[in-house]
This record gives sequence, structure tokens and C-alpha cells, in this order.
Amino acid sequence: MKKLITFLNTKFGLWLIGIIFGFVIYPFAQFLQNQFKDSKERSERIELIDSEMKERIFQLVSNIIRAQDSININNPEREKYEIKYIWFAFKLAPSEVKIGTRSFNYELKDHSTLSILNELKKLLKEPVEKERINQVIDLIQTDEIVPTQKLYEKKDVDQLKMSINDKIKIERWQ
Repeated sequence: MKKLITFLNTKFGLWLIGIIFGFVIYPFAQFLQNQFKDSKERSERIELIDSEMKERIFQLVSNIIRAQDSININNPEREKYEIKYIWFAFKLAPSEVKIGTRSFNYELKDHSTLSILNELKKLLKEPVEKERINQVIDLIQTDEIVPTQKLYEKKDVDQLKMSINDKIKIERWQ
């Protein structure tokens, strides 16, 4: 043991220790730094997507309320306020829709709601969260929430708003 300590105190021994630590510690430190950076970027992207979804759902409900207000009015632009159109606009990228939607985050203006949700699902780590996002995706894809008939009665529109708030507006977007 004494010979080893004496050897390590020589110039060559110190150089050898430096090389060993340089090849082991430096890559490990770089790895940890990259992990931290990736984790931070993922968290920021999740926050961005969550804020965008919160805004899109708010716009969806607001547009439905606007449609509800125009139900009994002889409005020449009435078709713009039909529920099917509003739902279709919600599913598209805001840059593709001329009336009624806008993107809260400029970076996501060319992304459809489903593409944003799929990206969010990939970013999330918790299986329960992923499953909840999958349920929302299924509801949006199947149009299960939106009735096939035109909504002319206030109670029908109220029921639709309630379904959106209960089934699509999950806890993370409250």
C-alpha cells in the first residue's frame, strides 16, 4: 500500500490519476448535465402544451356560448357558429381556421389539437397521465361528444358544454 501511495505521488502517478478521472468523471458529468437539460426542456414543453390546450378548450367553450347566443337570432353568418364547425375548428391547427380560434402560443399555431395531445402523451412519464390523454384523444377522434344533429335548443348546448368540461377538460387544464 505504501508503494502505491509513493507511486501516485510521483509526476507520472499524478498524470495517470488525472487521465483516469478525466476519462471517467468528465463523461459522467456531461451525461448528468445533458439529463438535467433534457428534463428541463421536457418540462417547459409540457407547460407550453398544457397552456395551449387550456386556451383551446376555453376558446371551444366560448365559441359554443357564442353559438348558443346566435341560435335564436337571424344571423347571416349563422353557419360559422354551428357546433359542428366549432368542433371541427377546435380539432384543426389554428392557422388553418379563419374564424373563431387562435393559438395561445405562436410556436403551436400550425399544430392540430390531436398532434399536440400526441406530443404531450410522448413527453409524459406517468402511465396514468398518458392513459388520461389517450382517453381525451379518443373522444376527440371519434367525435363522441358532439351530437350529429344541429343544436337549436339551449339545453342541448348546455349539455355539450358540460360534456366538454367533464370529459375533455381534464385536471391539468383546469
